[in-house]
This record gives sequence, structure tokens and C-alpha cells, in this order.
Amino acid sequence: MTPSFITARRAALLALASGAALLAACGGFTAVDVGGTVTGLNNAGLVLGNAGSTVAVAPTDKTFVFPVQVAIRAPYEVTVITNPPRQDCQVFNGKGIAGAAPVTIVAVVCTSNKFTIGGNVTGLTGTNLVLTNGSDQVTIAAGDASGNASFTFPQPVTDQAAYGVAVLTQPANGPACTVANGSAFVDNKNVTNVAVTCR
Repeated sequence: MTPSFITARRAALLALASGAALLAACGGFTAVDVGGTVTGLNNAGLVLGNAGSTVAVAPTDKTFVFPVQVAIRAPYEVTVITNPPRQDCQVFNGKGIAGAAPVTIVAVVCTSNKFTIGGNVTGLTGTNLVLTNGSDQVTIAAGDASGNASFTFPQPVTDQAAYGVAVLTQPANGPACTVANGSAFVDNKNVTNVAVTCR
């Protein structure tokens, strides 16, 4: 090798090193992570998506990061691909343009599904029967011509939570009422089989 070739090669290597150092010093990322926080997740099965990249989030996870980074100045949009069983998850701050810093502001909030508690009354000849489920109440003013009525408590109950229906106030001017099928755990559907019998 001639001295001039060696000198030229050294100059090229120095320029390359200088460029790499400058890129690192300026935080020269070409792509960044996209992620954020998860709250309220109780069940396994949550899958999030972003531009073809997916990440499964476990109930013990408080944060998430997609395995594939997003190029700087490229758009990102985080969505729920699959909700966990018995829950619904929503994404906040999930859409934007990637900047020079990792995206950490995406917030995924999960809530457990809720269902109504209700049933039927038979033999109601009196008036203003009041039923209770914890602090929730429902008043059945009267039955139909056959003494039948249906009811639904106004406040839904979280899935897998316990409920307990009882008579708070017996009907006026009629026989007393009792409750059957009044206590159990909500199982991923509305409860419609509480039976109140008045006789």
C-alpha cells in the first residue's frame, strides 16, 4: 500500500467514526419504542396492536412496549386486538406521530364487565314491595291481574361479584313475600332467575 492510500483510508475511517459519534451525541435514533401503562387488568388475554406489531399483556404487567419500534416521524396507533375474558379495555393517548423520544404516554384502562340483577314476582296482591341487593333497591308497586311482575335492579353488578337479593319491605295489604335464587356470583351474564313468591 502506498502512503497516500493509507492516509486516505485513515481519513475515511476518521470521518465515519466522527459521523457515528455525532449521531450518538445528538440522540440519533431512527426508530423509537412505543408503549405505555395498563391499569385495571385482572385477566389474561389482552392483546394490543400497532402497525402490525402486537404485544400480549399479562395481569401482572403495569407497563407494555411493542417489540417492533416505530420510525421517527412515522404515525403510530395503538388498538385493542383482543379483550381479556370478562373485561373491556380502552386505549387513551394511543394515536400520534413518533418523535425523537420513546412513546410512553399510551394508557390502557381495563374495567370488568357488569351485569344486571333481576327476576320475577308471583302472587303479589299487595302494593309497594321493596327488594334490596346490598345498597341497591327496587320497588314493585303492584303485580298484574294475576299477581305477577318482573324487576331489575337499577345498579349493575361487576362480573364475578356476589349478589344477595332480599325483601326490604313487605307489600302493604297483601301476603308476605320470600326470595329464592337470591344469592350467588355473577357469571358473565345478566341474572334473570331471582324468584320472589308472595303467599
